[in-house]
Amino acid sequence: MKEDSQAVKNYIDRHHVAHRDFLLRLRSMIKTYLPNRKA
Repeated sequence: MKEDSQAVKNYIDRHHVAHRDFLLRLRSMIKTYLPNRKA
């Protein structure tokens, strides 16, 4: 049971990092295309 919860935790951590990386890339793209906008 403990191994299962650890696997779920690892999956969530990996997914969260990927999601945050996507948001950072999206924000930088917006700054590139809209340089005069306040972020």
